[in-house]
Amino acid sequence: MSAGKLKIYAGKVIAIDGPAGSGKSTIARKIAERLGFEYLDTGAMYRAVAWVMREEKLDPDKLDDFEYMRNNWNMTFHYDGTRTVVHDGSRDISEDIRNEEITAASSAVALRPRVREFMVALQQQRIARGSVVLEGRDTGTIVAPRAHVKIFLVADPRTRAERRFLEYMRNGIATSVEEQLEKMAERDRQDSGRSIGPLAKAPDAIVVDTTELNIEEAVEAVLKVCKTRMSPATTSGGRQ
Repeated sequence: MSAGKLKIYAGKVIAIDGPAGSGKSTIARKIAERLGFEYLDTGAMYRAVAWVMREEKLDPDKLDDFEYMRNNWNMTFHYDGTRTVVHDGSRDISEDIRNEEITAASSAVALRPRVREFMVALQQQRIARGSVVLEGRDTGTIVAPRAHVKIFLVADPRTRAERRFLEYMRNGIATSVEEQLEKMAERDRQDSGRSIGPLAKAPDAIVVDTTELNIEEAVEAVLKVCKTRMSPATTSGGRQ
């Protein structure tokens, strides 16, 4: 696609939600690349909070500890075309925040109202500038309720578990499909049932089922929705 054609989409916001293993992160990154948008990895932001809490031995339930974390927040996030690069000052912690311990801890800290308020505020600062793709579980309902395009990805549980299994195997993490299937079921219960920022489909989101699609087919399906929703004839100028 030529740069000239991409200009008609500039300034738009695309929010992609869905459960774990539905393909959110990979699809969001590829959509951002195809459109020349920035990819905002909201999950990495919560992982960074969990990493700080662990490194500094802070308790997210204690106001003083939270204030210390917020006042000393020095994280930067940048997608380099292949991965989200996260720096704490000059230290690259991109890999440190991806282990299972931080993954579990990030889900816990994301339930803290103060943490979510802080993170959402940071995310909305970036969203306000537009030309961004973000993904998560409540981006279309809470973080960017006025996004120009809202996608809700779904896939059957076993397919999602198999994808997560393969992802972990590529990263040298021992697991099994059955273990991931069990973890996915528990994660779905937690994400859908939590009182703060639950996994939910926005009323105006388009559902895309990726169960039978490979990654390129899924990207094309989502991209088709994005182009339709962002065309001059259908956009209404909403943002956030």
